[in-house]
Amino acid sequence: MSDQQAFQIEPTRAAVSAFADTFAGWCAARGVPERIVGAFLVALDELLVNLVEHGGCPGPASIDVRLDRAAACLSVRVVDRGEAFDPLLEAPNPDTTSALEDRPVGGLGLLLVRRLMDRVEYRRADGSNQLTIAKHLNQDPRNDRHA
Repeated sequence: MSDQQAFQIEPTRAAVSAFADTFAGWCAARGVPERIVGAFLVALDELLVNLVEHGGCPGPASIDVRLDRAAACLSVRVVDRGEAFDPLLEAPNPDTTSALEDRPVGGLGLLLVRRLMDRVEYRRADGSNQLTIAKHLNQDPRNDRHA
């Protein structure tokens, strides 16, 4: 059995920041390990701030965030009604081979999200972009590539 909850976030940095506190509290109440919460906070900040700054949602549309805490996994689906955009295919791959001073600023966010999460999936459905991120809860932290 899973524990689910949906939230609507206004597309502002202040709302994203406030949601981080809400998310952390929701997770704590459900016994999600702090290291998992921390990974999600970094990933969600990256995804939600990108939507706020680049999402192109028409009008004052909100961002829907759906949380699902199952016995072995925590998943979060971020839904926006902007134009179709699959960041897994359309976002440019960052340069990770050049010296830091030779790289353009930015572009590492999605790479970071992919490394922090066990699963990252995109789909376009019902006129919305739906990006799901998930992480297993029962991993031994010594075997966790992100610990």
